[in-house]
Amino acid sequence: MTWCAVVPTRTATGSPDGRLALWDDGNIGESYPGITLPLTYSYVRLVYERVFTRALLQIGVPRRKIEQASTSLGHLVGTIGGRLYLNVLEFYRLYALVPGLEPAVRRWEDAFGVRAGDGELRPTDMVHALSGCEPGRSRFPGRGLARHRTRSILTLRFLTRGRDVRRLKLQMNESLRSLEDPPLAGLPFEELLARFEEIQLRCLDGWALVLFNDLYATYFSDRLARLCCERVSAEDQSAPATALHHRLLRGEARMESVAPLRSVLALAREARRHPDIALLLHARRPDREIWDEILDSPGAATFRAMAIAHIHNHGHRAPDELKFEAASFQEAPWMLISILRNHIDLGLEPEAIARRERELRAAAEQEYRRRFRRNPFRAWHALWVLDGARRSVTDRENLALVRTRAHAILRRLFRAMGDSLAREGALSRADDIFYLKIEELQAYTKGGLPECGLHELAKLRRARYASYEGLEPQHRILCRGSVYRHWSPARPHQPVPREPRADKATLRGMPCSPGRVRGVARVIRAVSADERVQGEILVAPVTDPGWMFLMIAAKGLIVERGSVLSHTAIIGRELGIPTIVAVEGATDRIETGDEIEMDGGTGEILVRRLAGNYAGEVRATQFLV
Repeated sequence: MTWCAVVPTRTATGSPDGRLALWDDGNIGESYPGITLPLTYSYVRLVYERVFTRALLQIGVPRRKIEQASTSLGHLVGTIGGRLYLNVLEFYRLYALVPGLEPAVRRWEDAFGVRAGDGELRPTDMVHALSGCEPGRSRFPGRGLARHRTRSILTLRFLTRGRDVRRLKLQMNESLRSLEDPPLAGLPFEELLARFEEIQLRCLDGWALVLFNDLYATYFSDRLARLCCERVSAEDQSAPATALHHRLLRGEARMESVAPLRSVLALAREARRHPDIALLLHARRPDREIWDEILDSPGAATFRAMAIAHIHNHGHRAPDELKFEAASFQEAPWMLISILRNHIDLGLEPEAIARRERELRAAAEQEYRRRFRRNPFRAWHALWVLDGARRSVTDRENLALVRTRAHAILRRLFRAMGDSLAREGALSRADDIFYLKIEELQAYTKGGLPECGLHELAKLRRARYASYEGLEPQHRILCRGSVYRHWSPARPHQPVPREPRADKATLRGMPCSPGRVRGVARVIRAVSADERVQGEILVAPVTDPGWMFLMIAAKGLIVERGSVLSHTAIIGRELGIPTIVAVEGATDRIETGDEIEMDGGTGEILVRRLAGNYAGEVRATQFLV
């Protein structure tokens, strides 16, 4: 629920009197990449509205003003061509309700990659315009006092943030444990819907804390970057400041989101110890067949127990894990076979990776301390900023893992609802439920549906979403009035024209994890459990947490979208993999098999085209000049 990286805007000129809207899929596309079906979309929209309403109340905005902003709160997220977009200007209209938040908005723009396009009003300026204030000056009596109130509330919440995060995680985990195990098969639809509404009451109200934590994460990350740029002695001149910034955030032992990866690496190590299991994993047979054989094999007892424990503890962490329509390892445990195939020959040891990252982190911290050793107060302040950056970034990733567990429970619940509706004839097939919205499921029990039934709605949308497949999304759209006046499956927005690959020898992006490597490119546009990366440089449009199992096997990471606080950046640093994000057009300008030299400390990428088939013999080599 944070800011997004953007690309140059295509401006649509709808009704000149319509409400100005700026749609962007950058940040939300990391969590919900590609086509996202109506059930997931309606839930995301509900969560954004409820959590932001709660956050505005907690930061002191009067309830009357929040009610007046209901239009913005209800339309923070939209769906265009089956893909989710943030309505960016609606977010800024909400921020304009909070006096004193203007400096934080600037940090959000920098930390999450929000950039103004040609001829656009910079979002920070819009906050000032909407709030009636010029930068640095208040036009309204009393707004200065309101700013002090905002800062006081944020300070108090900051002082209790550690306790609040621990309490939220404890409450969420207790609630989720009580909801994970109860059998759902055969329950009537009304009872399942009541359980869904219970989850909303128990789990959503405390989630505004995530927004406050993101606020602190942007502040401390920005401040740490500034401190790393300071030069206090000639001996430090050789160390790039951005590289030091990212090295300091490596090796975080409190990062719970890498636990599923450590579990997979432990499974791969166990498989290597047993030739029979390793032989099975190398066999060219269907994953489900191999999984069934492992379940029945007397000699695989230890490996089988570890695999079942992994699925129970971490089975929710999978590709497209926040989409209800996507299968997780819990629904399809045999997908784990593909993941293990990608890791069994790599010989990666989780303990060795963690030890190496701790050593790099300690060396970076020693360098950081040395810069401020002559001034005790500055040294104390620098360490305080460092601790704040580490804690807030770690909490951001750990809370995202809790959210993933909640989505896994909701996925089971919605699948059971689909089975129930199919049994009573309201749906033609159980998975039709993913083409319905939550408000329509609620209306089904309250007599609020239109004359066409649920199955007609699902059939119509299934056909509509099938027409969206293969369309090239426009990442950013600026328009007035309805965006649908300018978009249709027959006339979609075209991607921003890009220069031919041969015109550029060097690409640049945002450095996120230092390290200079050279390797062969592996371009993957959509992740699946059977994808393999083995020592190549992974190039992708965007990654979500489900990509982690591919990321660990990569020599480097290059991603088109993202920011210094995106999942790609955080996990790339944690795994010690050179990472560059916000590389516009990377998947078009780089092809699988190209040779790449990348520097995760500067954001520079040198591409060397290898002509011919990557899987076969390379016939010629051409440097891009």
